[in-house]
Amino acid sequence: MAMIKNTLCRLVSIVALAACALPPTISDSAAASGVERQSTKHAKFLILAEQGHGSAQLVVAQDYALGDGVARDAARADRWFDRAAATDPKLIRLIFQFHASRKNNITRAANWFARLPKPVRADDMMRIARRYLYAKPGQRSAGKALDFFTRAAEQGAAEAHEYIGTMYFQGLGVKKDYAVARRHFLQSPSPLASAYPLGVMNILGLGMDRNIRSARLWLEVAARSGHPIAASKFAELYASTDPITGANRLNAFTWHLVAASLGSMDSRRRAMRLYMDLPLEMGLAAKAKAARIMAAMRPKTEPSQLPH
Repeated sequence: MAMIKNTLCRLVSIVALAACALPPTISDSAAASGVERQSTKHAKFLILAEQGHGSAQLVVAQDYALGDGVARDAARADRWFDRAAATDPKLIRLIFQFHASRKNNITRAANWFARLPKPVRADDMMRIARRYLYAKPGQRSAGKALDFFTRAAEQGAAEAHEYIGTMYFQGLGVKKDYAVARRHFLQSPSPLASAYPLGVMNILGLGMDRNIRSARLWLEVAARSGHPIAASKFAELYASTDPITGANRLNAFTWHLVAASLGSMDSRRRAMRLYMDLPLEMGLAAKAKAARIMAAMRPKTEPSQLPH
């Protein structure tokens, strides 16, 4: 028995040693090769950076900031960013944009924003404004975001009006003011981001007189862009028409089907109830119409999110 146990132990040891000696798998080799390539790239740029090339210094700084081909080291990254900016001040804007694009501590983005050459460009105003608006809790500042969005709008950044309108509409960092929100929404270069709130404001008479006709126009724009709540409310405008005609019932069912396809559970329930009261031919026609609308639909926007 002891001999058998010794033999088994040796076999297990041999198998274990063989497993250790096996060549790495293809995926392991590929991963190792990728890491080696990144390390080699970093080493090459580090040589150029030490020789005083500003662009190489920027690459090295980003490598340390991201842990790309080298261990992540924020302190070293900051030193190389400073060296790159001193070597070539034109790189300051690229450094700011790098930090503004990252969802980490906003302090670095704010510090590099302060170092930008004056006058600061409107698109950089938009970048820092978005960073303040979407920063982590504790660093977020809707007030600073609104200030920078306003300054960007004054410099001609039309997309800033979408953000400002939404902030006044939702009361983000500022007291709700529907009249101000409406004014900015109407200055937006694209109606898609502003269509839903304008539709709601027209339905409820927020900051303006109640206007169902205008509400229907705005909600249809939002619904055709893929906004599920807008599609549901658009359907309800048809369903609540008094008296409700066959055409209105058809349109209500159609748009509830669209809203349901976009994820609205409320419209799914309403569509099922409407379907029970519709003639078969009308139900089939509505389904075909809804399918055509969905096929032609542009990429949907998030209803509760500010535009990026």
